[in-house]
Amino acid sequence: SSISHSSSTHLLMNLIAYLSLGPTLQQTLQISGWPFWPVVVGASLAGSCLNVMKGDAGCMGLSAVTLGMMALQANIFPEKGLGMILDVIPIQARAKTSLKVLLVVSVIGAFNQKSQVAHLAHIGGILFGIAYYQVWLRRSLLQRSLHKL
Repeated sequence: SSISHSSSTHLLMNLIAYLSLGPTLQQTLQISGWPFWPVVVGASLAGSCLNVMKGDAGCMGLSAVTLGMMALQANIFPEKGLGMILDVIPIQARAKTSLKVLLVVSVIGAFNQKSQVAHLAHIGGILFGIAYYQVWLRRSLLQRSLHKL
């Protein structure tokens, strides 16, 4: 369902985010020998699973993936500027601040029964991005420690 979209605007916004974040993350991970594809697949699955647990099997969109990528970028480059659009309001802030805003908006939105947005899918993507970073960081630190021996 990550490649299905309910509107061309939704698809366009997700593609812009994906293409803005993807190349930098892919290159950063490649340098340390980590693949990029698990970020895409893992964030998609995490987002879909959380959304299905809510009982909403109709989740569509690449949002979990793009938010997983944002979470990964915010952890790797926390001070880097990151732009986003909330509803129709463009926002530019540090990556770690943007991530916190998106997480708060998604948590609040998850409790809104009338919302048409898959907020739990967003949360799943964010949590996967953070988890992938933690595993990547620990492995990188372990490799550096072993090289010093």
